[in-house]
Amino acid sequence: MDVGRAFSFPFRDPDWVVKFLVGAVFVLLSVVLVGIPFLVGYMVEVVRRVAAGEAEPLPAWENLGEKFGRGLVLLAIFVVYSIPYLVLSACAFLAGFGDDGGIRLVASLLNCVGFLYSLLLTAISPAVIARFAAVGTFSAGFQIDALIDFAQRRLGDYV
Repeated sequence: MDVGRAFSFPFRDPDWVVKFLVGAVFVLLSVVLVGIPFLVGYMVEVVRRVAAGEAEPLPAWENLGEKFGRGLVLLAIFVVYSIPYLVLSACAFLAGFGDDGGIRLVASLLNCVGFLYSLLLTAISPAVIARFAAVGTFSAGFQIDALIDFAQRRLGDYV
């Protein structure tokens, strides 16, 4: 992976200023949650273009409905992946109110497991995003064999 290219490729686009300014508007709209699906959908399109080796990886801010829809699907995938973490956190929170030392120990253990799960989720996120960008379906985010294969083939990039 060429790290320098990863940081410089957006500026090679002749219209990068306009694309960044439109993106900034969606960042501002994210304050009220409206812009988030657009930004995530745009990211999916950038990932798809980079993976395809397209010369101009920054897409134009057009087909906004499509970007919004793809962004919502990817967000839904991550919501599903976040459910175990949310359950662990809720249980740890509730157990933390206990007076018994054993209950508090259980809360601490649940917090530790939740932390490890969040690390795992962080580790598989690039594979989930890349797989979704390539296939474009909700189920693509849960094709565990393909996700593991993606991560194993790019272990150096992960490290």
